[in-house]
Amino acid sequence: SYGIFVSACGFTYHGPKGEIGFAPKINPDDFKAPFTAAEGWGTYSQQRSGNAMEVQLQVKWGRLTLKTLRLAPGGLAPQEVEVSFEGQPVAAKLVRVEDQAVIQLAEAMEVEEGSRLEVKLS
Repeated sequence: SYGIFVSACGFTYHGPKGEIGFAPKINPDDFKAPFTAAEGWGTYSQQRSGNAMEVQLQVKWGRLTLKTLRLAPGGLAPQEVEVSFEGQPVAAKLVRVEDQAVIQLAEAMEVEEGSRLEVKLS
């Protein structure tokens, strides 16, 4: 049953690369689900409205090393990305790869327990 859950969330994870991704198949306009990683777990949520998408990645326990975030913006064609960590801007760039929006952070970061990373695509 966990395999079905992972598939429905479109969840991908590669710890050594610092890469995590989500492409929800169920209710992608207003989606929230838990995730597990090598050294922690947390929640992922996304809301799509018009030509914008907002994402929150919250670590509830442990930590998550992050360098790349892969998202499926659906029919959106985002051109810009804003990333913030605990309200502070984070340098990042947006790359379109087929139907994915790939957000590459300028530097790998540790998202610690209780912390939140926010992404806005437009």
